Amino acid sequence: MYQLILSLLGLDIVDIDAIYDIDIIPMGYVRRTRADAWKGREVVKKYYEYKNTLGYLLNRMGYKQGYDLHIAFLLPIPNSISKKKYREYNLSLHNKKPDIDNLVKAFLDSVCKQDNFISRINCVKLYSTNPKIIIFAVKQK
Repeated sequence: MYQLILSLLGLDIVDIDAIYDIDIIPMGYVRRTRADAWKGREVVKKYYEYKNTLGYLLNRMGYKQGYDLHIAFLLPIPNSISKKKYREYNLSLHNKKPDIDNLVKAFLDSVCKQDNFISRINCVKLYSTNPKIIIFAVKQK
């Protein structure tokens, strides 16, 4: 699985310093309104829970964000997919919502207060039977 994802990201296994495998279902960034301060929409509560959990898990793993971000978002296969096609969907490219930029934005919100130091983002989103986030830390040259 890692080899396929690395090839999609254009990376080689010899360039990898560490792999962070986070068992959490990826979630896209949620746009908030002023009313969310007192209304407390369920989707906003879920987003903050996701953000806090992801930040906690990454801190426990000792993850530090560098200048480059190489990340794979493995999203769940929809229940509407037939049993016959279910296996075909595993590790195939994901072309539905959430958008990849919203996934990255939610991830960065969880990891760092300021993300202006990141100069390169390399990401892919795939369907998977085991939804999670995989981060590849590349050796600095």
